[in-house]
Amino acid sequence: MVIKDGFNWLAFITAPIWAAYNKLWSSLVALILVLSFLGSVLIILGFGFDGLMVAYLSVIIIFGWIANDLKIRHLKKGGYTYSSVLYGESKNHIIAIFYRNKQKYISNVSY
Repeated sequence: MVIKDGFNWLAFITAPIWAAYNKLWSSLVALILVLSFLGSVLIILGFGFDGLMVAYLSVIIIFGWIANDLKIRHLKKGGYTYSSVLYGESKNHIIAIFYRNKQKYISNVSY
């Protein structure tokens, strides 16, 4: 499975839906709790709609940055192993690089 390193735009735009789709239940609950707690505190402190939106966007931007790391951690718990970081032009290009490197490794093994 190839997971992009860096900011996840889909997780940023649809954070709760993305977390539920990827079965990141603890992340989904944590996101809802953080947003609820932060919203409650800001309302108690007298912040208006603008303050709530700044806080919401701040949390969602952070979630977008850590979303792929959360997904990797979830996959590791499910039995997947982390192989390597590869850079390429597209997902298909990265998969081709991975299998090409794997073939080199297999062909150099002597018994």
